[in-house]
Amino acid sequence: MKNLSRTEKAAICLTLLFLAFTAGYFVGKSTASTVITFAGPEAPQLAAPDSAPASPDSTQPSLSGAKPLALPGNSDSKEAPSGGRVNINTATKEELETLPGIGPALAQRIIDYRQQHGPFETPADIMDVSGIGEKKFNAIRDMITTGG
Repeated sequence: MKNLSRTEKAAICLTLLFLAFTAGYFVGKSTASTVITFAGPEAPQLAAPDSAPASPDSTQPSLSGAKPLALPGNSDSKEAPSGGRVNINTATKEELETLPGIGPALAQRIIDYRQQHGPFETPADIMDVSGIGEKKFNAIRDMITTGG
């Protein structure tokens, strides 16, 4: 490598770096897949890959102590009466907590905000609450309503 110019050495280093990252991407890529399809906002369905066993057995990992995921239409989750949507103008703290990313503190801030400023006119107005940005709003936008 003594006879190579600085540019040639840089090109070789960049090529090796590219190859290392490319190899890492393909080696680290998972071969298992699970497909989640949504038939509508209230009916998510989970489809297992073809190679998955038809019934659970002892080889499946245990999630003891894990909390079930609250999805709209899930019969175990608390639902608002309006077709699975939570009315952010009338919801209790517990109902707000069923929304993804909304914990007890944020649910209380939503309630405090609507008590101080009046009802939300549109679902997007919830972004005025401290702690709810565009990303969190996009995650819950199809699960909330203002009732109007």
